[in-house]
Amino acid sequence: MCIEHRLDTFTLISDVLRRMSRQQCEDAHHLLERLEQAFRQLQRFTADASHELRTPLAAIRTISEVALEKPTSAEAYQEALSNVLEESSRLNQTIDSLMLLARAESTRADDTQPIFLFSDLATEVIGLLEVLGEERGARIVQEHPELAIVEIHADRALMRIALMNVVHNALKFSPRDSAIAIGFAQPAAFWLQISIQDEGPGIPSGEHARVFDRFFTSIDRSAANITGVGLGLSISKLVVERAGGCIAFDEHFHRGARCAIDLPFVTSAT
Repeated sequence: MCIEHRLDTFTLISDVLRRMSRQQCEDAHHLLERLEQAFRQLQRFTADASHELRTPLAAIRTISEVALEKPTSAEAYQEALSNVLEESSRLNQTIDSLMLLARAESTRADDTQPIFLFSDLATEVIGLLEVLGEERGARIVQEHPELAIVEIHADRALMRIALMNVVHNALKFSPRDSAIAIGFAQPAAFWLQISIQDEGPGIPSGEHARVFDRFFTSIDRSAANITGVGLGLSISKLVVERAGGCIAFDEHFHRGARCAIDLPFVTSAT
């Protein structure tokens, strides 16, 4: 919808509001706020999609054009197809991440979300990533898992992805024969803190907050060979905040990286 049409629509609605009761006006105002938020989300999604999908699509087209330009060897064709497959995989990852981001943005931050036991979710995520950790020579260690036996309000599927993104990120940067410590604490009444600590190279100064930006790329050359779409931590931050919590990396931790997720909970079984 173009800007002119949106302005005409809101002008018409404003005229209607003058003839409505106070309660009706408040309800309509809340509806307008939600509509405006939806417009902004759609606009941002479109901008992100056009920005990130253009590069792999251009690469696929260029590789294909060069391969078809003149006859060449079977090995060259095979290399070209391999490059197309690699770019297609990156394109698929980007699309999946953008869809998750859009879903997280549309999630409402209120008590209408379902309640679930966080300890069960944590067990699922750790169980899945322990296999990947074994392949990479890194082990996952839990600290005080009994404190995670609490119920929280959130979209369970999205929260599962959010936690998995953070732990998987720690695994990617962990050296062989190292440990990832996942600790649980209750620093205040009805608050659960999940800390994910690795023994990797850590985060360069000035990037602790920026790593949550969409499509962020670190200036650290040691991370150049670690590929990713650049949306995982952005999704985690959005999901955690929609659940009323917060997420941050500890700027004072220098023996790797330490991420802390704080979530409000409803009840505790401990």
